[in-house]
Amino acid sequence: MKTSNMEIESVKKHIEEVMHYPYIERFLNKPIIDEEKLAVIMTIIHNQSVLSEIEKERYITTAVLVQVALDTHERVLESHESNPEFDRLPNQLKVLAGDYYSGLYYYLLSEIDDIQMIHILATAIKEINENKMNLYYMKYFSIDEYLELVKKINFGLIDHISVYLNDTSLNDVASEWLLLCQLTKEIDVLEREQNTQNENPDSFYQQLVHVWKTKSLSLSNKVGTIPDKHATYQKYLKSRISNW
Repeated sequence: MKTSNMEIESVKKHIEEVMHYPYIERFLNKPIIDEEKLAVIMTIIHNQSVLSEIEKERYITTAVLVQVALDTHERVLESHESNPEFDRLPNQLKVLAGDYYSGLYYYLLSEIDDIQMIHILATAIKEINENKMNLYYMKYFSIDEYLELVKKINFGLIDHISVYLNDTSLNDVASEWLLLCQLTKEIDVLEREQNTQNENPDSFYQQLVHVWKTKSLSLSNKVGTIPDKHATYQKYLKSRISNW
């Protein structure tokens, strides 16, 4: 399977069609599909020779729907934190939209009669939400614990799916890549909010920058360890890293 930008765009378009709900989209922006997570999910699932093409399509679609549902609920929390006086109707719709996307994956999985996969996804959702609560309420004590929570939130769903499908060969590299992508977003936000780069080496901002630099160098070396069966993802990731 080729994890090309064209292939990713095609799958994204299909999933967006599945998610399309005019009433919700009247009030909310289109749901965001994380292309980097989609690329990993596509790679792992398309490599499963025991699955039919229909099953592969359903697995990819349902996994992405779960991720979109989780991200939609998360944006409700972020909106509430940044603006406690937010307009209730749109944010209530965000909650309902997240529930709607969650319901879609149950429906799609029911069509392939995969109760075990439903259980895997439900477990992942539970653990990710618990980790989100720990992160939001600052239940960590060091930058390393913070990074571990962020990694579990970003990669938790894919981790459960890869274990279920008995292919964790991408987990080390992909989880680090997704963590770097998230850190990039957080560093950008901090730079905009502060309008300056805090020179205090102990500041949260400087710690994140240091981690980003260290992990980006380490990841470049790890890409070479991706197994041959995922050579197309290795090529994809190399191209993504080279554009940074």
